Amino acid sequence: LAVIVDADMGLNSPDFRATERMLQLWQQIRGRSARHKCAGKLLVQGAREESKFIKLFNAQDATQQLMQERKHGNWPPFSKCAFIIVKSKDYKQAQAYFESAIFNKLRSSSNARDIEFYGPLYVGKQDYTHEWRFLIRVPRSTRIDLGLRTIIAQLPKMKQITIEFEIDPYTFN
Repeated sequence: LAVIVDADMGLNSPDFRATERMLQLWQQIRGRSARHKCAGKLLVQGAREESKFIKLFNAQDATQQLMQERKHGNWPPFSKCAFIIVKSKDYKQAQAYFESAIFNKLRSSSNARDIEFYGPLYVGKQDYTHEWRFLIRVPRSTRIDLGLRTIIAQLPKMKQITIEFEIDPYTFN
């Protein structure tokens, strides 16, 4: 017997892959509960019994449904995503640099009409360093890595600010 309590809590995530990850976890638990000679049983308890996710878990074509959602939302693999990450010990300096230098540079780039912007998001302070993140999404055919390297190389250098980018991030949390 396997029991999943608060099964739909993992879906409250900004990551578009949260549903897929939960589905994989549930399938793994279901498989492990039925490994022995006797029949296994899986009980699922969630906040809402009529949850779309619980219906998806019982569907035969769950993977195809999730891929259709990605396609409809234009998320990878139908597009490319990247995080631009700005770190600084000075909160206001990082925010101002981000909003003035980076955002303006991206907006004025040659393919700005193809770029979708999400953020900026203040992640928080860790080891006395403030971190801002900005998600961009571009069409699948765009070479996002070259564009970001070019833009970052053209930005004014500041001693106390670190700029990084992460192409096709593994997690969006």
